[in-house]
Amino acid sequence: MACSTISVRRITAPSARVSGPRTRPAAPPEATGCPTSARRIAPCGRSPYHPAVRASSFVVPLLTALLVAQTASAQAAPSRDRVRQLLSGIEDVPSDADWQRLGDGALPVLIDLYADGDEAPYVRLRAVDAVAAFPRTATRTFLLAVAQAEGQSDLFVRQAVLALARGFGRAALSDLRPFLAHDEAVVREAAARALGGIGGDEATAALRARLEVERDRVVREALQGGLR
Repeated sequence: MACSTISVRRITAPSARVSGPRTRPAAPPEATGCPTSARRIAPCGRSPYHPAVRASSFVVPLLTALLVAQTASAQAAPSRDRVRQLLSGIEDVPSDADWQRLGDGALPVLIDLYADGDEAPYVRLRAVDAVAAFPRTATRTFLLAVAQAEGQSDLFVRQAVLALARGFGRAALSDLRPFLAHDEAVVREAAARALGGIGGDEATAALRARLEVERDRVVREALQGGLR
């Protein structure tokens, strides 16, 4: 798979509304104007599904992650169709072990599928989740690029946060802490649960500090749960 398949035109901050990282969402309706519900997904005046909704700061780290992943992949990459099929399952959701059996060559394919704005949002969202099976430098670069992209959907930020914790554990603490102060409660909750799952003195200190200022009930419950 050549790097030239990734173009700036197709690198967007994706958006999707799903109930969880492993639930297949319905296709998003066409949106116009700047409704309140789209505030966290797209700049005012743009539909959250408009091709022009992109983050220029996202392009370089994403391409870097793809290049590193391709260079590090010793095994032949599975086809895009095969990986897309695995990402599209309704009942049979691949485990980390399933992805690892495909070999490191699956990682650049997953990154490429996310970067393709023509792919279904649920495929892109699940690709973010799946890369956690490959705890490599390229994976961390990719997940941080997804989570920090300007105009990014909170659902994709949430998934990237959870994937960072699952793939890197304690090594991701410094990456995860800032998301406790994210604008969106769903992201703060994910960060709280991620840090609580990792545990340790550093994570506990971060959870306690956030609990002192957090006002959202659901996030507070996640923070308190992480401290138990």
